[in-house]
Amino acid sequence: MACITEVLLLFVLGGSVEDSEVAGAASFSFAAIMFGQAVRRIATSAVRRSHYAEGPGQNLPFSVENKWRLLALMTVFFGSGFTAPFLIVRHQLLKK
Repeated sequence: MACITEVLLLFVLGGSVEDSEVAGAASFSFAAIMFGQAVRRIATSAVRRSHYAEGPGQNLPFSVENKWRLLALMTVFFGSGFTAPFLIVRHQLLKK
């Protein structure tokens, strides 16, 4: 008896449950293993090829070297999130 996942898989692939119970499951598991190995190989080679500077603040998407620029960026970032609800409420109250 085939489980629901096998039946759905066979329906999607266009086969019947009786004639492809063993062959379909074996070929599908082999393809899944090969696909997993290929993904792992690509991911590890990408990590091996990448070289980044190490140290505090080097893995951030912004620079922390200039404290005044950092202060301005953080003020704009957090300030926009804080003032947005107030501006939206003001707009809704003034709307006719």
